[in-house]
Amino acid sequence: MTTTDELLAQAGALLGQLLMDGGDVTEESEALIETWLEGSADKIGGCRAIRLQIQRQIELLRDEERRLAARRKALVARQVWVEDKALSLLHMRQDFGEEAKVKTEAYSAWVQASASVDLADPKAALDNIPDAYLSPQKPRLNKAKARRDMIDGAEIPGLLLVWRETVRFS
Repeated sequence: MTTTDELLAQAGALLGQLLMDGGDVTEESEALIETWLEGSADKIGGCRAIRLQIQRQIELLRDEERRLAARRKALVARQVWVEDKALSLLHMRQDFGEEAKVKTEAYSAWVQASASVDLADPKAALDNIPDAYLSPQKPRLNKAKARRDMIDGAEIPGLLLVWRETVRFS
């Protein structure tokens, strides 16, 4: 069976021969083109089959990624639960008049306080927060808007509209 690269090379040779013949299609060149077209259709069908196999593998991997992400999330929640229980036990030690600390040969555990900042009203806009406490953001390119405008004919300095072609299978 002919490889894809061989088919592409044959197509180049056929086109080159047609150019050398001044674009005239002879019975011989027409037969060669027909043979090439049949071979390329078979090869494209093979590409489609391989693509479907790869697509199935991708879906399997996505499912496995989702499963692993859910497992990780469950383990993180379990870890938080265990840490909360340990914190409760340390606080109970304090309630009994002991230090909120345990030190053994195998491990040490203690209560450590830290501070973080949250929005008083998470649904409120940041308009009420003084500028000194806001981080400026770098400008980001809105590619979707630029693409729409450039397709409509706009010329935007510093940007190029790049067209790509892909094969579609059904």
